[in-house]
Amino acid sequence: MRIVPDSSATSSNAEDLETLIARGGEFLQEDKVEEARDCFDRALKIEPDHEKTLGLLGLTHFRLSDFDSASDIYEKLVAKSPDDASYRLNLGLVHLKLDRPVEAIAELGKSRDLDPSQIRTVSYLGLAYARNGEYEDAYEAFLRADQSNLATEMEQYLDDGTRQSIRDRVRGGSAEEAAKAEELADESADGNESELKFRGETAEAPQPEEAPASRKTSEKTLKAASEPETASSPESDGEAVPEAAVEAPDAGMVTQAVEIVQPSERAAVADAAPGHSAPESVSSFATRRLLRPNEGGQTIEIGAGGVLIAQVHERLISRTEGVMVSSPELGFEPATRRIRGQQSDEVFGSGSAKLFLVTGQGYLLASPRGEHFTALSLDNDVVYLREECVFAFDPGLRWENGRIPGSEFRVTQFRGNGCLAMRTPKEPLSVRLSSERVMYVDSEVLAGWIGRVVPRMEKPAAGGRTSSPFVECSGEGVVLLHDTQGES
Repeated sequence: MRIVPDSSATSSNAEDLETLIARGGEFLQEDKVEEARDCFDRALKIEPDHEKTLGLLGLTHFRLSDFDSASDIYEKLVAKSPDDASYRLNLGLVHLKLDRPVEAIAELGKSRDLDPSQIRTVSYLGLAYARNGEYEDAYEAFLRADQSNLATEMEQYLDDGTRQSIRDRVRGGSAEEAAKAEELADESADGNESELKFRGETAEAPQPEEAPASRKTSEKTLKAASEPETASSPESDGEAVPEAAVEAPDAGMVTQAVEIVQPSERAAVADAAPGHSAPESVSSFATRRLLRPNEGGQTIEIGAGGVLIAQVHERLISRTEGVMVSSPELGFEPATRRIRGQQSDEVFGSGSAKLFLVTGQGYLLASPRGEHFTALSLDNDVVYLREECVFAFDPGLRWENGRIPGSEFRVTQFRGNGCLAMRTPKEPLSVRLSSERVMYVDSEVLAGWIGRVVPRMEKPAAGGRTSSPFVECSGEGVVLLHDTQGES
């Protein structure tokens, strides 16, 4: 006897799940946190790994100050979605609440790397650094996050030279960051009293006594607020260290800031009506098509939107048409063709499509401009590309310019080990050529070939259909085509 699943029961469970999630979300908005927790617990009995429910339950435990339970949930969510910046942010905050600053630094640092748009992550990272006694990193993080009051709190642990060096480093970022750092320096010099400004809440900032300038950051560890009496006094130049200076971060602004940190509430956002699109979170918008030019290990990579990311490590040969972003440290000079093993004075490329020798350390971000980038890695391979298809390549490759016999059809030969990028109207196609066959290819769509292919330019026979010249290909290998008319 065949057993048929009860579809009505499945549908009912799904309906109950959504109902419980919606009801729990309403309880959260009404600050009925325990009732919300009950709804989410019941929802997880229906679907134990439901990601949205887990996220909401983690937020609920956080608001109930049940940080151990919140930690378990966010660990699970990070394992399921390791590239989700908000889950790592929340896990980092739970570690911070549980006085685990090392673990907090690790998760908040990963969250910041995944989503550089979130300034508050930098603020929270500064708190974790402060809790771990890493005052230089904390000072820099607070400056970058425009938390001037918290940055001032860290100054008692840094000598004048260290503070200036960090401010100079921050000034090297954006103009806005430079202005913030300058404003902080002015406020600090004037001795102005400040307020803690953190997620809309304020608290009076204590005025700790000035610590000796010789104090080393490695000699101090910031203890939890519940253990101020265990803070040890670092050495100084024969002077007693004021007790207030040691306890100030615990009794003052850092502790207050840790008390009021709030997790990301992405999961608590209400669903849009059927057929509608809900607003996208700033974090999702900023990271969904994020280009990461400084993080990859390849010379040439293809990023979101088909954008070419080319890393320059001393030398790279590349076109500049379509380059949207480049590092200021790079230098450019026209590249020349290499013919019969010798460098010539003939410019590689023509018109605005010249190739350049790019020197320095940095990167280029190039738009496909409605076309298609293909990145290839050669491992003792031999590749021939139509010259206008060549966009960038590692000069460590052996390369030489030439022509198809009997024509002005320019090709570039690459061999050896390295990377190259080609740009074609559409994604290239490849056709296998066997040694016992001959292939005729329209010259307009020939993008190049791989292997031992022998090309020869031919013209249409007299009286034949009028078309572009074609290339007779013999030998053995793969012929590359780019259809300029067909759909991609």
